[in-house]
Order: sequence, then C-alpha cells, then structure tokens
Amino acid sequence: MSSSVSLEDTAQTLKNSPLYQMSLGAKELFHSNFVAWLFETYPSAAKPTSGLVMTCSPESSSILS
Repeated sequence: MSSSVSLEDTAQTLKNSPLYQMSLGAKELFHSNFVAWLFETYPSAAKPTSGLVMTCSPESSSILS
C-alpha cells in the first residue's frame, strides 16, 4: 500500500520547519558558488558572459556590455 502526500502538504511542512528556514539564509551564497563552479568546470560556458559588467543601484540594475 502506498501513501500519497500532496504538494501543498509538503510545502506547508517546509514552511513550518525551522531547519529549512535556517537553510534559506545561505541561498544567495549557494547560487554564487554554483555559478563559480560552473564556470571553472565548463570554461566555455563563461565565454558569452566575458565583457559584461553588472551595475546595481537602488533605482535600477542593468547589464552593460
């Protein structure tokens, strides 16, 4: 006999989990580290991004080439 858990139940379980909420604190660092790993592992993937500069300000953000 198999039991089925709904997506809504799973989402609520994560929302109520203190450990899951604490793990979200490293989310931005996770993405930065993944991009660094991706470019180190697959240098050709980084070529299209060479020469791009990201600028951020409170009013807007843009990518300059």
